[in-house]
Amino acid sequence: PGEGKKGIIIIPDVWGWNSGRTRNFADLLAEQGHCAVVPKLLTEPALEGGTDGDGLPPSFDLGVRGGELGSWITQMTWENTWKARIKALIVYLKEQKVTKIGMLGFCFGAYPVAKTIGDKSLWKDIGVEISCAVSAHPSIGMAGMYQEDVAKVCAQVDRPFLLMPAGNDDDTYRPGGAILEALKAADPSGKTISMPTEFADMKHGWSVRGDIADAAVKKQVEAFLAAMLKFFAENL
Repeated sequence: PGEGKKGIIIIPDVWGWNSGRTRNFADLLAEQGHCAVVPKLLTEPALEGGTDGDGLPPSFDLGVRGGELGSWITQMTWENTWKARIKALIVYLKEQKVTKIGMLGFCFGAYPVAKTIGDKSLWKDIGVEISCAVSAHPSIGMAGMYQEDVAKVCAQVDRPFLLMPAGNDDDTYRPGGAILEALKAADPSGKTISMPTEFADMKHGWSVRGDIADAAVKKQVEAFLAAMLKFFAENL
């Protein structure tokens, strides 16, 4: 992690803490002066050993084996796994003299991000402030897999939230969509926004796992990074 009074908690996608460019993004944020941390949330159990012990294995093809995802991932929940691990990270950041935290979630990671912001006692009792959040190709709707009311989860997210959906993501993350509008209604600052068309040519997962040998993907990864850094600079 970098050193500074501003921290970033990065919640990876379902391939875990070493998925794609996740740790590269943490390094970038550290270079920008943030104390950046990446938890392992999907280890009990990681599926078939996961990616470096977390999440899904590198070869897992959601298009072929997607039906296996629900029964595996729902073994790990906010209450039985993620809350305690994220609390430990917040305590660590507090020990590093961090006073303000931003959150960055990829795909599935947007759901624990929303839960963290909504669980005020988790961080206010520690004496830090969670100021804002960013998510590329968000999947807050995964709350439904846990029999949660997605609208109620979003109603607790009273912080600025930047969403960057891919072209094939659900319209719920675009203007007029249920999740985006619920997040906007919960945010008294009025700064919650979506970038609904900027990444229309990208597929879900592009920011972390897209092939940057493709010039179009590389350009859009760079656009994601620029938007993320700008949002954190303005809101963290």
